[in-house]
Amino acid sequence: MKIQESYISLIHTNGYLEYEKSIGFSDFDRKISRRKYANFAVEYWISAEGSDSHRLNLERGLVMEFIKHLFSPNSLFPSPEYSKNEQENIMRELISVAKKPHSLKVIGSYLSDKSLEIRKSFLYDGILIIAIDEKFEANEILFLENSASEFKIERSEMDAMINEIKEKLSIKGDK
Repeated sequence: MKIQESYISLIHTNGYLEYEKSIGFSDFDRKISRRKYANFAVEYWISAEGSDSHRLNLERGLVMEFIKHLFSPNSLFPSPEYSKNEQENIMRELISVAKKPHSLKVIGSYLSDKSLEIRKSFLYDGILIIAIDEKFEANEILFLENSASEFKIERSEMDAMINEIKEKLSIKGDK
């Protein structure tokens, strides 16, 4: 199975850069906003990982890949904009955030002023994490339904994302 990229970290295509521009952040505020965005992303990824009450190495590995991707050239914390020391500090912060994620309600509240594309990127990443073991348990589907509701995403859009990911990952049926 080919591991997919995190849509949350693809800030050049998911609307996050447009969000930053619309707010008109100073450099300092932009860096704070990006850290907050990354914190909520990691919290959501960790919540998705544990949505079936099992934390599999496969899921944790994907979450770690997603976190690493936040430091790639086209993502939130690229070098040289962020020094190696800054990147290491941010990585430590993100790892500590992963220990006690916020509820979906809090994550949804954070996303409430973000574009539909940003909200959908969160849900899409949650689906990717859940799908990595090639099955969707009932409590995982409930987690995704609750995510879609909190993120103000139509059920039909969620179903389309699930079907797209199943197709990309060659997952058959309703596993």
